[in-house]
Amino acid sequence: MRILFLCHGNICRSPMAEFILRQLVREREQAGALPVGAVTVASAAVSREEIGNPLYPPAQRCLARHGVPFDLSRGARQVTRADYDRFDRIVCMDASNLRLLRRIIPEDPAGKVSLMMSWAGESRDVADPWYTGDFEAAYRDILSGCQALLDKDFTIRKATAGDLGAVNELLQQVLGVHHAGRPDLFNASGKKYTDAELLAIFADPQTPVFVYERAGAVLGYAFCALRDVSSGSLKAHRTLYIDDLCVLESARGQHIGAALFDFVKAFARQAGCYNITLHVWACNPGARAFYERLGLQPQYTSMELICSKDSSGR
Repeated sequence: MRILFLCHGNICRSPMAEFILRQLVREREQAGALPVGAVTVASAAVSREEIGNPLYPPAQRCLARHGVPFDLSRGARQVTRADYDRFDRIVCMDASNLRLLRRIIPEDPAGKVSLMMSWAGESRDVADPWYTGDFEAAYRDILSGCQALLDKDFTIRKATAGDLGAVNELLQQVLGVHHAGRPDLFNASGKKYTDAELLAIFADPQTPVFVYERAGAVLGYAFCALRDVSSGSLKAHRTLYIDDLCVLESARGQHIGAALFDFVKAFARQAGCYNITLHVWACNPGARAFYERLGLQPQYTSMELICSKDSSGR
């Protein structure tokens, strides 16, 4: 994901946003929540008034107070038409920036251009501290927008061959949870599917696999299967069975699992399913609690007796 921030002169708000987002990305990279290099950030001006000038000193002092590193060797530059093809997101600080941008890049066919505060759910500008003198207010607005940009800039889509590596990594995490809970049944290592089997699953419309992708990184998946049930004793109906839902361990706590489930639920309704079903291992109470919070209820209970020993351990 390549992100370009724009403001009027590229000496206050847009470079502040560049350095703030770089810091946020660096923290997530160090935590393992983002692959290194998955997000790149730059900034530019919509005018030529400050070309070549460094970050404005009051902006420097503001970033320094908040422990955000910045680069004084960079100079202000003006956005160009070529930047539209170079970047995936072009984020303006205010409506005036947007109007001036349209003189340079008249059209936005890919929907790349946005206003900073729209990411934070607000219909207002990031006030220009060159005029207000309030760099702390600008910092708060920019931080809010940058955090929302990272959190919200995601897509849920069907898995493709390019996702094999990420899906295999997630499958290994699931195996680790199951092995820890039931080492008598699950191996410590091994592959549930070969790559060829995964590709066949991805290609089958009856077994859709959805992945949650943010900033070019796959952070979770949902393996699904559409099943048409019909027998002498059961009423005919279609169900969507979730065979597996997993979120990358380092990305948990960000509501990714809930977003995946909401997507699957919408897909199931569109596919004409009566219900959504899944299995939860008794050794994974956290997963059961998660699904119960999403509104799922027990349908039936699967029970076992281990024949190699009785209740006394013999």
